[in-house]
Amino acid sequence: YYNLQKAKSVEDVNKWAPLCISPSLNLMFATASGDIGYTPLGKFPKRDDPASGLFLKPGWDPKFTWKEFVDFEDYPKIVNPKKGYIISANQPATSPHVKYGIGVIAPNKHREGRAHYLMDKLIEEKKKLGTEDMKT
Repeated sequence: YYNLQKAKSVEDVNKWAPLCISPSLNLMFATASGDIGYTPLGKFPKRDDPASGLFLKPGWDPKFTWKEFVDFEDYPKIVNPKKGYIISANQPATSPHVKYGIGVIAPNKHREGRAHYLMDKLIEEKKKLGTEDMKT
């Protein structure tokens, strides 16, 4: 994590993020040069059936042993989206190009929708946001 905290570019984030072995975390970042981005951290087992992680499996049966993990290059990522912002509100960390189930439990999406609504409204009003606005 130390090197990730010192990342100065998107390339640095992509270099150091795969080394952060942890439970699943959402990494939101901004660089001094103005880039913003999102990627999940952690290791995710490759599962043919994305729902297979929802229920307990007999751990003594070798057919349920995790053999491989999803490559970091295949994680869903966002860098400099057209909207100019990124929302992270516990929505599933996935995208159409992800082959394996990452984040299959989808909590209520109202929180994410409300955040998008409020951000779009502020942008429409041309309100300039600063650090203090994000703290509230």
